[in-house]
Amino acid sequence: MKFSIILPTFNEKNNIIKLLSLLKNILINYSYEIIVVDDNSSDGTWQFVKEYSKKNKRVRLLRRTKKKGLSSAIRDGIRKAKNEYVVVMDADGQHDEKILPKIIKEIQNNDLVVASRRKWSKFSTRSKFAKFISKTVLGVRLSDPLSGYFALRKTLFNKIDKELKPKGFKFLLEFYVKAKPTRVKEVFFDFKDRKKGKSKQSIKVMIDFLISVIHLFVYKLKKRSNLN
Repeated sequence: MKFSIILPTFNEKNNIIKLLSLLKNILINYSYEIIVVDDNSSDGTWQFVKEYSKKNKRVRLLRRTKKKGLSSAIRDGIRKAKNEYVVVMDADGQHDEKILPKIIKEIQNNDLVVASRRKWSKFSTRSKFAKFISKTVLGVRLSDPLSGYFALRKTLFNKIDKELKPKGFKFLLEFYVKAKPTRVKEVFFDFKDRKKGKSKQSIKVMIDFLISVIHLFVYKLKKRSNLN
């Protein structure tokens, strides 16, 4: 089995150095590629990845100089992926890389595998609010609909790629609503504290999330109307 790992980055040099080393050790017996999608970081992230990729051909750099944003970075990374199975994870060290083998195993028999957080960070109130809204308004049956750690099949992504309007931090939520995966599996992990750098969550993120929920709700109504 071959798979691709998408790592969106923005000013994550210290974290990406450690993560790439950890992934190399954990995935030593796997066939994979890593695509680092960097939004033109000013701290040297993309320069480090560019040099690192010369030594490790499994790592590729996609440097974006005109676009910003986590969701669009994920979409661009998946578009570049060479393999059917795609794993998305953060590069900030908060996602447990040790469960990757389990995620990889599960995606072979599912359309979507979500690594759901068991232990919430200091943003738990916002996260739980987002979870409640996602389930109540959109009918999303996931323990962690805003997780940034998941695996999907690229063929399913390709079917709805043109319908995606990536903005902010909610790629998984939009993918779930629009792709409607029938085989979904959740695996659970403890969300680690960020070791270096600053979290990119903010009030603006929650505003973007609420706007996204409205857009997705309207999207579902239009789809339902077209079927009638």
